Amino acid sequence: MNNEILKNLWDCTKGENSSEVWKEIINELTNKLALFLNCEIQPDANPFIEESADSPSFCAEIKLYFMKSGPIDLKAKGTLGMQIVEGENGEDEINVDVYLFLFEGVNKLRAYDKSDFIRCVFNKIDSDDGAWEKSGWLEDEWDEFEGVRWE
Repeated sequence: MNNEILKNLWDCTKGENSSEVWKEIINELTNKLALFLNCEIQPDANPFIEESADSPSFCAEIKLYFMKSGPIDLKAKGTLGMQIVEGENGEDEINVDVYLFLFEGVNKLRAYDKSDFIRCVFNKIDSDDGAWEKSGWLEDEWDEFEGVRWE
């Protein structure tokens, strides 16, 4: 697959991407996440974007709507982000992930073991593609996401 948009993501440490390019990357990641989760996603129109070539990053709020079936209104709210992290070999790696909080109506749902959110990671497949995978349920150990509400 030849995807110039994702090539810009994987090559982001080699030069600066403009805000427009970062928004295209966020849209591509959101579209791939929607296919992965089989849902409709509404991304934030104004994501936070750090365009620095040394340490580019972004953070975008997203809302996910799953097919409504009967009286159950299952949806999710999350944060899609990218940052540069130090890899196992000491070299910079691009980390793309999303934290998803599930809701039924306005009620926040938790897993039976008190885990608060699901983390999904976008892994590089080759120089111009990648794929989402579910990392698992995580607990909000420091209550940093306690205030997440459906609005």
